[in-house]
Amino acid sequence: MTCSACATRIEKVLRKMPGVLEANVNVALERADVTAISGQVDRNMLSTALINAGFEAHFESEAADRASADAEHREKEQTQLRRELGLLLVSAALTLPLVGQMVAMIIGVSFHLEPWMELALATPVQFLIGARFYRAAFNALRARSS
Repeated sequence: MTCSACATRIEKVLRKMPGVLEANVNVALERADVTAISGQVDRNMLSTALINAGFEAHFESEAADRASADAEHREKEQTQLRRELGLLLVSAALTLPLVGQMVAMIIGVSFHLEPWMELALATPVQFLIGARFYRAAFNALRARSS
C-alpha cells in the first residue's frame, strides 16, 4: 500500500464483500481493520479479495504468538529498509554520470557521454529499480483506480 488511493481501493474491495460490516484502512500503519459477521467471512476470503485487487494480506497472530510475530515483522522491515538503501545507492551511482554531464553543460564544460552509454546507465534505473512503480500503476489500472 503506497498511497491514499490504494487505501480507498482496499476499503472498497473489502466493503463489497458479503458479510463485511466495516473496513477501515490506515496508510501510515499499512493496516486494515475489518468488522464482519462471524461465520460469513474468513481470512482466506479476505486474502483472496485483496490479492485479486493487487495487494498482499498478512493477518495478526493470536495473542500468544504476537511477540514473536512483532519481532518477525520488525526484522522484515529492517530487511526491506536495507534493500531500499541498496537500491538507492545503485540508482545514485548509475544516475550520477548522467547528472554530471548536465551540470557540466550548465557551467560551460563540453562533456558528453555516448548515447549507448546513457541508455546503458538509465535503463536499469528506469525499468529494473523503478519496476515497482509500473507494477503499482498496472494494478491501479486493472482495478480501474487512480
